[in-house]
Amino acid sequence: MKRTLTVLLFCASLLAGAAYAQSARDLNTIGFRLYAEGRYAEALEYFESAVEADPTYALAHYNYACTLGVLRDMGPEFVCRYDAYKWRILDYLEESVRLDPDRTERMKDDPDLECVHDTFRYQRLLGLSPNDPDDALLILQRVSWYAFNAGAFGPAGGITFHEDGTLTLWKLDVSTSEVTRLEHTGRLSVTGAEMEMVLDDPISGRRRFPLELSTDGVLSVPGLPFQPFIDDPRDCEA
Repeated sequence: MKRTLTVLLFCASLLAGAAYAQSARDLNTIGFRLYAEGRYAEALEYFESAVEADPTYALAHYNYACTLGVLRDMGPEFVCRYDAYKWRILDYLEESVRLDPDRTERMKDDPDLECVHDTFRYQRLLGLSPNDPDDALLILQRVSWYAFNAGAFGPAGGITFHEDGTLTLWKLDVSTSEVTRLEHTGRLSVTGAEMEMVLDDPISGRRRFPLELSTDGVLSVPGLPFQPFIDDPRDCEA
């Protein structure tokens, strides 16, 4: 009798698990139909419910990330309304890839995710490592870098590393009633694993600044008044 009861309980648990997974798939299917109809906010709710119903369902995580990406591309108002932040999109994208590594190839050609291509975390998903000098150079060039602290007008500064070896460093000047963007140009100097920013005109009496890229995506520039830099523009904090 005990053995029969154990078998019945085991079968019941399997059926419950199957229903649990099916529920997540159903929610995801409804979400995808809404997405296809351009009803992105509603689709987002169903994808979120699918993730909650089955946290191991990679496709639901992926679809949630993509829908956030679409909403982000619709403008700042949608970013703030639906929390379509780059870091949040990447949270779900990374989880989908962890659960299903084949998603890595799919994400490369997905236009919904182009909004996070310029992030350190996306480059890391592609397999690039800041510990490899060649990869570190590619990461610098592909990522949009923003000063860590956001103010009333958004990021206080940023750096763009161009493919030809030049760079543009910018900073917001809020010392007057009219906010202006001050730019400095320069070049990136690479010697082995050592990277250095060499400016055409000095800042605080210096033209040369070492660059240090950490494994968690923080770009430090010792000696520069406004640093470090990260890949997050800190949307909606201004």
